[in-house]
Amino acid sequence: MKENPRTVGVVLLAVRKEEDKLQILVQKRASEISFGGLWCLPCGHLEYNETGEEAAVRETYEEMGILFDKEKLTLIETDTNPNIYNQNVILRYKTTSQGQYINKVNDAEVSDWKWLNISELDNYNWAFNHKNIIKKLLK
Repeated sequence: MKENPRTVGVVLLAVRKEEDKLQILVQKRASEISFGGLWCLPCGHLEYNETGEEAAVRETYEEMGILFDKEKLTLIETDTNPNIYNQNVILRYKTTSQGQYINKVNDAEVSDWKWLNISELDNYNWAFNHKNIIKKLLK
């Protein structure tokens, strides 16, 4: 049996209300990377010596230039299905914090980002089954 290194993925569901409309923070993946041109939640991999919260904050900052407070993240789901996108474990976090825009978007990974009204969810093409995950986590 071939052994693969254990990997842990992190996903951040950032939620806010704007003019009485529920919105989530989403990003469009750059066309040059896997799942390019598709929308997703901020996500990435856990690095060594890093907590899940730290990874979610780091990935969102590196890709989108938005900094969140790790103390305001809540672990809302752990998925241990090893067949999903080569991950052994996926940690999903939620925050209602707005975050602070500090830096420009990493064009190598993200071509666009926005606060998306939940009512528009079905109008976008999604990577990683994130549309279904969003609907499930917002119930």
